[in-house]
Order: sequence, then structure tokens, then C-alpha cells
Amino acid sequence: MANKQQLKIMKRFHILAFVSLYPFVFYRIVTIASSIISQTPFFRVLSSNADIVLPLNLDKNLLDISQYEELQNTDTSTSATPFYWHIPKAGGTTVHDDYVKCFALVEASELGSIYQGNTLELVERGGNYHVNVDTSILPGILHAGELGLVPSKMAEIIFSPLLYESSTHLFTPDNQGQMFAMFRNPVDRVVSLFHYLRSATWEPTYNPVLQNMTLQEYADSELAESNFIVRALVDKMEGEVTLNDVELAKEILRRKCVVGLLDKWEESMDRFDNYFGFQPHGDRHEEARRCRMQLRESGGSNKHPHPRVNHTSEEYATLERINTLDLILYDYIHELFLEQGMLTNRLVAEGQFSVVR
Repeated sequence: MANKQQLKIMKRFHILAFVSLYPFVFYRIVTIASSIISQTPFFRVLSSNADIVLPLNLDKNLLDISQYEELQNTDTSTSATPFYWHIPKAGGTTVHDDYVKCFALVEASELGSIYQGNTLELVERGGNYHVNVDTSILPGILHAGELGLVPSKMAEIIFSPLLYESSTHLFTPDNQGQMFAMFRNPVDRVVSLFHYLRSATWEPTYNPVLQNMTLQEYADSELAESNFIVRALVDKMEGEVTLNDVELAKEILRRKCVVGLLDKWEESMDRFDNYFGFQPHGDRHEEARRCRMQLRESGGSNKHPHPRVNHTSEEYATLERINTLDLILYDYIHELFLEQGMLTNRLVAEGQFSVVR
């Protein structure tokens, strides 16, 4: 009798263990299958999922990728403001400096925070111009929305780490945003973030507790990021995230975001340039080219050197396991990057990049 009871307990344990590891096992299967498929010359156009309904703020207030092309073939002009979703430790600061310092585009980000007032104004800082708002935090986004930042057309580009807050309070169906973002391998990004937040005392997210932790201790703790990208896209920063959330995140990116890849930097920046029509102001084309090259050769902005982590190490495996859904999404982003490349290359050839901003 005791043996039967023990067998039942062990069987239940094995079932629970498999269920808890299911997303990770699923990711491994998908990874192997993708590597096999990628060796063939076959390319699959990513299809939409008609059963997935996007959150209303994203659906109405951010321009669809497909809508962009349709508008080029009509006499209707669209007024959409480029909106960069800044993901921590994924090259966002370098993207910002590229377009603001090298191209001299007028921007709205956290840099206007010390100049905030009751009216919108352009302020000069370091030879570049910023709108006097702070789009990095919710109070600043609310204030910018009340002042009519987007309808004013003062900002040629808006940067924010807060996707839902920005899409809800800055943009409207009549004054939409065009979303773009740079993505990085999720585990490499978390490793970089861990080392950065151990010493970045100037950051609001600095955590002195991390100074005395090893990477393995961090990975095993509740402080470690777990599927941050999926959570941020579906607005579920707490609680359980599932494969259904991954499917929603995929559809949001497919419909709403021009994606770049940190490990394909030049191609990604060229794509952003072409899609949004970004050009250096005035006659500073050669200066902007040199600035961009120097920025890249220096390793980018806000870089933080740290020890490399072996991808076969225990701590890396732990971070893979707790970021399995982000890894599944990242594989999809690679596919989306290829598909969007086909679209942008065709539009460049046809001379259709002419969105009015």
C-alpha cells in the first residue's frame, strides 16, 4: 500500500515538473526546428492572427505597418510621430544619441525634465534641441499629453520606456505614433542590466543590494527580470505570463512596430532611416556620417563593460529558463526583421517613403 502511495506521489511530482518546464522545453523544440528550417531557401511570410484583439490604446493610437503602405498609394497624407520604445540595455541610448546628436533631430525624452513648464518650448542643450517635457515617467507623460506635445509637432521623435502610458496619454487616433524599437537577446540583455544596475548610482533603478550578489544568486532571486519584453508588450508586469501572452506580443509587434536587432546594428539603423525618412538637418550630412561612425566605433553610448558569461554556464541556463517566453518572442522578432526588410527594401526601390510628419 505504501509503495502504491509513493508511486502516486512520484507520478504527480513528475507531471508537475514537466508542466513547470513546458515553456522552456517548447522553446528548445522551436529553436531546433527553426535552425533546420533556416538552412533551406524557403521564406515564410508571417501571417496575422485574426482571433487576437489588440488593446484599444495600441490598436487606435499607433499606426499599423500595413496602413503605412496603403497610405502611400492614396492621396491621403498621414500625420504620425516616430515613437521609439526604449528597452533598457538594448542599444536605446545609442539610438537616441545617433538621431539627436548626429542628426540633430528635435526630440522629447527625459532630457527636457528640468525645463518643464506650463507651455511647450524648445530648449537648447549641448547644441541640440529638446522639447521641455519628460516622457520617461508617467507624471511627465501626463503633463506632455495635457500640453498637446504630439499635436504641436514640435518633437520630430519621441523616446520613452513606457509603451502603454505613452500610447494612452500622448497619442490619439488623430495624432498617432509610429512605433520602432531595438531588440537584444533577452538573456544577454538581463546579464548586462544586472551588471549595470550594480554600479549605476545615477539611475532611479539602481539597486545597491546587487553589489553583493553573484549572477547566479541574482538569477535565483526574485530580483531577476523574467520575460520583461512580453510583460511590457501585454501590460502584465506582475503575475503569470503564458504562451497566449506571447501570441499577443507577436501580433502587437507584427502590426505596430518597426523592429531592429542590436546584432544587426547598421542594417537596423538604415531601415529606421529609410522607413521614417530621418535625415540630418541642414548641410551636416558628412558631419552626421562621421558622428554615427564614431558613435558605433566607440561601442555606443552608456556602455558598461562587464565579464562575459558562458552560454553553457549554470547561471545562463537559469536566466534562459526564467526568460523562456522572451526567448520565444525574440526568435519571432528575427523572423519579423527579415519580413520587414523585404517590405522596406521594396518601398525604397519604389520611392514610397514619404510619410508627412
